[in-house]
Amino acid sequence: MKRFAAIAAFAVLFAFGAEAWPRFGKWRANESSVVKPKSIENNIISADQVGNWWALKADGTMLAGSALTMAAQGSPGVSPITLNGSTQYYSSGSVAFPTASYSIATVVNVTSLASAQQIVAEFSVVNKFLLRAQGSGSAFNFTAYDSGGNAAVATSGAETAGIWLAICATWDSTTNPSIATIRVANVTTSGGSLTTGTQAGSAAQFVGAYNATPAQPLAGQLRGIFFTEKKLSDADCDRITSGAM
Repeated sequence: MKRFAAIAAFAVLFAFGAEAWPRFGKWRANESSVVKPKSIENNIISADQVGNWWALKADGTMLAGSALTMAAQGSPGVSPITLNGSTQYYSSGSVAFPTASYSIATVVNVTSLASAQQIVAEFSVVNKFLLRAQGSGSAFNFTAYDSGGNAAVATSGAETAGIWLAICATWDSTTNPSIATIRVANVTTSGGSLTTGTQAGSAAQFVGAYNATPAQPLAGQLRGIFFTEKKLSDADCDRITSGAM
């Protein structure tokens, strides 16, 4: 029996290499071969991190250096973040609203796109921004507001529920008028434009709900979400979200 066990062990080592063997309490002898879990922060670089940026990881913790903390409400599941569509969401304390360009990137799996509106990310209740599954047409939309309460809305085409989708929403203040866009599954749609600046002030940010009630809660999963005060290019969006796909 001992001889048979030795032969079997040698066969495993030959077939899979030394990486297959746990050693001294570690998963593999070659630690560099460990695959990273799918999460939004994997491909974020320093050039992406502008202003009061933050990243909520798939495990429910914040990426080091984030300007705020998104606190779990209602005990969401993690790895990936899992929200039940009723009581679970994330929220921050009051933070200053960006006065120039900004972007939101995430990878999300929504249980249903045919039900009521569901918030993916939101900043304050009015005159900030909304990224949501719109509840009709199986689409997502991104709404940016200016200081006068005017809205620029970018809406994706019809999408499929129950699969992972890369989403990136941007507002570009460097153009006049400024433009809102939404990019879903590598397809970008431009929305309306705004001719005045953003509203000054501060408010809470939310992931998975419109407010603390919570209204328009999200039923689904996220492999993290990233907010930054710059306009991400399509190439930036694809690089960042690919780390969670």
